[in-house]
Amino acid sequence: MVTKLIIVDGMDNTGKSTLIARLTKVLESLGNTTIIIHSQKPPKDIAPEDTSAYQHKYYLDLINMLATLKSERKYDYIILDRGWISEYVYGPLYRNRGKQEIVEDNIVLDKKVLSLFNIPSDVYLIMLLGSTKFLLSREDGKSLSDNDESLIELERTEFEKGYYYSLIDKKIYYEVDSDNEYIEILPDVCRNIL
Repeated sequence: MVTKLIIVDGMDNTGKSTLIARLTKVLESLGNTTIIIHSQKPPKDIAPEDTSAYQHKYYLDLINMLATLKSERKYDYIILDRGWISEYVYGPLYRNRGKQEIVEDNIVLDKKVLSLFNIPSDVYLIMLLGSTKFLLSREDGKSLSDNDESLIELERTEFEKGYYYSLIDKKIYYEVDSDNEYIEILPDVCRNIL
């Protein structure tokens, strides 16, 4: 069995979990086994002096978990709900982390994750971005931007940079600006990963 990794990352309230649920349903209807790992972003109120240690532990735990899941050969697809590009965005904006430190961490993590899988094409990155107006209309009170339009726009810019900096070859991003858009992008996601 060849296990593949799908990382779904992107801005708060763009529907990562909704897309994952629909994608999982399609994959399983085709006879694939899947597991979803929901990566929580670190809390906003973590002490600045503790943030780096927290993040390094997260990276180490994630690598160990992916290595274990892959070695078990029980799953055709491991789906990661939120990846490490999120920390590239949220770390400097909300937790006083240095951008260079996170860039270095993400390069290391990209390389380690890619080396876990048979070939680089077994790892996919799907990024969801949305307009400020759309994201404000979906605000659930849990996003770090807290309805601040300028922060949402800055987050979007940083997610775009993080996406382009990623060493993952198989990557694609989608603009999600309506609630119906998940239905529209699902066939394209499937074409890219199946």
